Amino acid sequence: MTSKSPRLCQRRAWVLAALIFLLALSACGEKEPAAIMEGILVYQHGSTYYLYTEGDQIYTLPGQSPVSGGKLAVGQRVKVNYDGTVMEIAPPSLGEIHAIDILGKAEEEEFQAALDYFNTEVKPWHIDGVIE
Repeated sequence: MTSKSPRLCQRRAWVLAALIFLLALSACGEKEPAAIMEGILVYQHGSTYYLYTEGDQIYTLPGQSPVSGGKLAVGQRVKVNYDGTVMEIAPPSLGEIHAIDILGKAEEEEFQAALDYFNTEVKPWHIDGVIE
């Protein structure tokens, strides 16, 4: 009986090691968002959406991002779950987007303020061309 006991312990150790390895692999495969950003979609150009956030920031979002709660449209308040990276281009673009949640329609005053900022600070330079 004593000769079986070390083998049994070895088997249990191997099974435990295999279980830990599989759990570690499954955890690596999950894509948890590193960052969350909320804002208002103020404009659509082609398949790109422009997101206005507090502090007068504009970010671009690709239209083919995964969306829950309907279809993206200008005037919506959204929450973006992404990997935390921001591409240093003008206007900046968010890195890998895991999901966009539609939170509902933005308040009219809030949307108008965001749209005014976009139309004066971003659109003339990046979409319409440089104003002379």
